[in-house]
Amino acid sequence: MPAQRCLLETLGIQPAAEGEAVGPVRQSQDEQWAANVPAAHRFHAREGHLRPACKHVENVDGAQAGQEGSA
Repeated sequence: MPAQRCLLETLGIQPAAEGEAVGPVRQSQDEQWAANVPAAHRFHAREGHLRPACKHVENVDGAQAGQEGSA
């Protein structure tokens, strides 16, 4: 709607360009596996097992590894 578009543009959010993908880009199972293996290695090296808590999030990109959070 025009009013919503105007409000979003005032926040600095621009509409998607023609042909640009809108929404989250899904990862293939191979990409998910490739991202999760380093996290598993890091967790195992630190904890000595591969049984993380259900809500555990292993962040291999940043310095906040081992944080418990909502996942």
